[in-house]
Amino acid sequence: MGKAMKETVGSLTAYFIVISVLSLISNGRVLAQGTQIHPLVWLICIVGSLLSIAYFYLGITLRQRLIDSSQLINSIIYASIVYIILNFLIISLLVGLQTGSIIQLVLGLLITWYLLNSVKRLSAQEKSKLRSK
Repeated sequence: MGKAMKETVGSLTAYFIVISVLSLISNGRVLAQGTQIHPLVWLICIVGSLLSIAYFYLGITLRQRLIDSSQLINSIIYASIVYIILNFLIISLLVGLQTGSIIQLVLGLLITWYLLNSVKRLSAQEKSKLRSK
């Protein structure tokens, strides 16, 4: 039996930055349609863009945030969970329940749960390293 994959501060930093950039691009493409999009979709994209900016901030400050404000990281991740669920509900309301939306919901929640657990573990590790110095 091999060891389970565990994120490092470096890999989590890369994750936050890459996901934030991809999300900003995706939301920007939708917002670029201007008045052709439904107001609720516009709102989803604005909130998604704000979360993307928060993820980018976490990515560039992760090591320090893990030590001195892991609760901030957790709060942003919890906000992402709420966003994922609301996004699913609003899109389902507008276009109906679709298999792709369900898959996106489940995968999004699983990845976010994994991210939350990784942050908790890494925060404890970083604080332990600091105490042992």
